[in-house]
Amino acid sequence: MHKLECTAMCSYGENWCPSETVRLVARIIMKQKVTTERSQSERLLLLSEFEAHLDKLDSEKNEMNQTDIAALHHFYSKHIDFPDDQTLTVLFGQVNCNGFTIEDEELSHLGSAVFPDVALMNHSCSPNVIVTYKGTEAEVRAVQDIQPGDEVFNSYIDLLYPTDDRNERLRDSYFFTCVCDECATRSKDGAKMELRKLSSPPELEEVRKMVHYARNVIEEFRRAKHYKTPSDLLEICELSQEKMSSVFADTNVYMLHMMYQAMGVCLYMQDWDGAMRYGEKIIQPYSVHYPAYSLIGSSLLCVQCPLPSLFSERVLHIPETGPSLPGTGEEDPGSQGIKEGDRHYGSGSWEGSPLCNRDQTRGGGAEVRRRKSEEEEGGVRTRGGVNKRIRGRGSNVKEG
Repeated sequence: MHKLECTAMCSYGENWCPSETVRLVARIIMKQKVTTERSQSERLLLLSEFEAHLDKLDSEKNEMNQTDIAALHHFYSKHIDFPDDQTLTVLFGQVNCNGFTIEDEELSHLGSAVFPDVALMNHSCSPNVIVTYKGTEAEVRAVQDIQPGDEVFNSYIDLLYPTDDRNERLRDSYFFTCVCDECATRSKDGAKMELRKLSSPPELEEVRKMVHYARNVIEEFRRAKHYKTPSDLLEICELSQEKMSSVFADTNVYMLHMMYQAMGVCLYMQDWDGAMRYGEKIIQPYSVHYPAYSLIGSSLLCVQCPLPSLFSERVLHIPETGPSLPGTGEEDPGSQGIKEGDRHYGSGSWEGSPLCNRDQTRGGGAEVRRRKSEEEEGGVRTRGGVNKRIRGRGSNVKEG
């Protein structure tokens, strides 16, 4: 497979720029032509047996699929014989719904892959397992006691946000609404949406308008990170925090989101004092809002940029049970957010995070199983310079 891809890559030289998803699909097609045997990860189901949900795609997603197919033909048609476009459309849909973003321990983006067996797990906002990666292998580890016969649940998204936001993300990317106990009780929504303590509490309509504003500014920031300077992005963060603080407490997740983005910009600009100032504000609330073993929370302990010794010492002394400053790795990731994209702080690039494109969690617990990925892809930039985030979805199996 490498030989075929290398030939295509060399023929385009500096003009070689297929998206990460396109490269992954190309590798899947190449592998299917090389062998018809089931891989270890396909012992339960083949990738071809998963749903693509093409009937649920809106016009924008359909257009993106067609753009990917055109790019696939453009970069690989001289080297690979492709199936018809309808088959390719289904394959892209299956990969987008059932793929996984591969990250290192600091949540820096490494690539994308498909793990057919791991993708069988259904979602819960109170998962009992987490997925981590070692090279081309996915490791599924228990973070709660699991009794024989219990269903194994993973989280597809960032769990920082309130119930309505989480379900909006799930409907947008995975076409279902979560009915787990956490979503049914909304037990954490009050703390996540904490209001500023005022002598006269804000009216309900005022709160609704501010929530609407917060969601819009998060989306505005996600788009702006592709064309605005870090200074402009920092200004967006600061102005939005100033406006939201008239209604929201500093521990409100929308405030925390913009603080996190501001800290990421400060890290990129090597403004260590600014990064420290924002980081100290989000440490304690993050430890409350994120579940135990949260990968996002744990990854905040890791900072790739060179920092002053005082900063490093403070990071090193943060208790393991609570998250710290965000690392220089990716997301929306996470996960989880409204569209695609994630954190990219350091390593020569800067990209902000949309409502965090994922939630993965880290921690101890027994290893449930380890699976070799079907395909894995190097960290290649995608549309608009954004790494497209794709996660597995356990309910994407065709019935019958």
